[in-house]
Amino acid sequence: MTPPPGKGWNEENLSESPAVKQLQRLGYTYVASETLELERESLKDVISTARLATALKRINPWISDDNVN
Repeated sequence: MTPPPGKGWNEENLSESPAVKQLQRLGYTYVASETLELERESLKDVISTARLATALKRINPWISDDNVN
């Protein structure tokens, strides 16, 4: 449900929160931005390579570390 214009009429309430809730219903895990920022070396790092490597190994248990890195 969309809030009326005024209070609550912002991007977080209109798109971000509903998108996060939908992704959680689909089985995704929400990770707060503060947690992700601690894992980055720089804000220019748009992909968490450590999380990506972990996921690739979980999805493809046969893959070697050399292929992931």
